[in-house]
Amino acid sequence: MKKRRQFFKTALGAGVATLVPSTIFANPQERKSPLVPLKPKALKKGDTIGLIAPGYAIKPEVLVEAKETLEKMGFIPYHTDRIHGNYGYFSNTDAERVADLNEMFANKKVDGILCARGGYGCTRIMHLLDYELIRKNPKALIGFSDITALLNGIHQETGLITFHGPVGSTINDPYSIEQLQNVVMKSKELPPL
Repeated sequence: MKKRRQFFKTALGAGVATLVPSTIFANPQERKSPLVPLKPKALKKGDTIGLIAPGYAIKPEVLVEAKETLEKMGFIPYHTDRIHGNYGYFSNTDAERVADLNEMFANKKVDGILCARGGYGCTRIMHLLDYELIRKNPKALIGFSDITALLNGIHQETGLITFHGPVGSTINDPYSIEQLQNVVMKSKELPPL
């Protein structure tokens, strides 16, 4: 526990976004029933990354930049038209945002999912997620800020290892790119829970 606190102090003090598997935040005593950790496959160049905005809306120019960064990394970015919505400060209605997330997990052509940005709104859609669909279609889900609610909720309900890391609007820096590649593109043994 002491090492974990020191890690967070160091990371937060440096103001850096670091990819962290969601399992370190989960409390196994709070689970309804024991879940076997469900590890998504490692991503590779040529894979399709689905972009979603489950919270705040993303500006069109920021979305273009995120897609360009993913292409430079060797991925194929994909998103539905739902990402272009504006519903107040959200990217779309609650129903449309959850439909986008569920569709990305269901789509066999999508290999991993990157949240385009954080902001508020994820807690409003948690009860609408299709956890059984997610469990049957494990994929790397990456994001931070309000996305943390999705990461932890999905992990708690399905056992899926999710990743606290950059979002599309923050991915365009060498450190984030390197960390994303190190964590989701290299298969590693799961640490004990």
